[in-house]
Amino acid sequence: MHLQETRQIDPERPPTELRLHAKEQWDGDRPHSEQDVSSVQDVLDLGVYVTTALKCGKTTYGIKTGTIRQCSLLLEQELALFPRVKVFLLMGDVSIRAINYVAQRAGEARVIPAGSTYKIRAEQYYFRGARAFPSYLQAGPSFFIEKSKRKMIAEDIAAALALLP
Repeated sequence: MHLQETRQIDPERPPTELRLHAKEQWDGDRPHSEQDVSSVQDVLDLGVYVTTALKCGKTTYGIKTGTIRQCSLLLEQELALFPRVKVFLLMGDVSIRAINYVAQRAGEARVIPAGSTYKIRAEQYYFRGARAFPSYLQAGPSFFIEKSKRKMIAEDIAAALALLP
């Protein structure tokens, strides 16, 4: 399977409007016609799994460290279902912290170091052999205000998609 963008990812548009073009999609053992990707189901059909790092209900505006640590147990169980993951796109600090807790419980080194996302995102990180991209959360009111973050999110998504076979 090869994904090809039909246009540059537009950082001015919210990710829900992101459209990718599947040059080749596999149906069993054979490829079939080109197809636009415009829904979550289309993405799943291409072998891309989308999930959240926080599996517990949020009770306050902020998310406490203990909540992330506890809820990452559920994330860990979920990730175990997908042993052949190629890319992790960690959207936001909660995702980064959750994956670090999963690694820590397994006795593994920290996946993503502490630091500002804009500083650390240029480096390459790996979690259990798969590339891990620290990025920004693509939701909330700041998405429409901070153009530089939208641009970085678009770049990170494009870089992650480029690693898919």
